[in-house]
Formats: sequence, C-alpha cells, structure tokens
Amino acid sequence: MEKLLVFIICVTLLSFSPAGKTEKTFYYYCFSRSGTIAQDGSSIKQNIMYNKISSMTTDDNAAPKRKAKQWGDWVDSRCMSRIRCSSDTNLYETEEEAEKAYSSFLITYADTSRYTLQLVEFR
Repeated sequence: MEKLLVFIICVTLLSFSPAGKTEKTFYYYCFSRSGTIAQDGSSIKQNIMYNKISSMTTDDNAAPKRKAKQWGDWVDSRCMSRIRCSSDTNLYETEEEAEKAYSSFLITYADTSRYTLQLVEFR
C-alpha cells in the first residue's frame, strides 16, 4: 500500500509544471546600424550588420531580454564607427512572422549605394 501511495504522489508531482514555466519557441533576427562619412565628406553610408533568423526554445521569460543584451554587447565590441552602433533584436512568436519581417528588412536595406550589408554569425 505504501509503494502505491508513493507512486501516486510521484506521478502527481511530476505531472504538474511550475507556474509560468511552459516552454515556448521564439524566432528572432538581429541587426545593427552605424554611419560612416564618405571620403569627400558629402554623404553617409550606413553599415548594417545582421544575422539569419534563429530560434530559441525556453521556459524562461527573461531569455529574450538576455539575448538582446548579448547582441548589444557583441555589437559594441565590434563597432567600427566613431558614433555608436545601434543594436536591434526582432522577436517573433512564429517562424512565418519572422520570415516576413526578415524579407522586409532585406528589401529596406538592399540599396548598396546607401548601405553596406554584413551577414554575421550570432546565435
């Protein structure tokens, strides 16, 4: 009887997950902008660093904020501009939303006369 009671208690305890600890998958991409003045001083060409869409599955609600901080620190350590580089993290609940926004991002910065794009490895 004791073994049955212990078994029932263990199954009951294992079947409940702690409140707020449901795993969720996020899709994200990051980018950074910094401006450089042309040699003749006439124009500014923006340098854009960006990564491919990545995903993270977590039960920690603070994980996306930590990822944004990691990207910001990563960008700051590589910023070649005299003016500060931006660091943007774009977070989505579905892969489709992320792909749509990513496509729009690439179209926005496709003009190579105004932007220099640099695909970087960041996860």
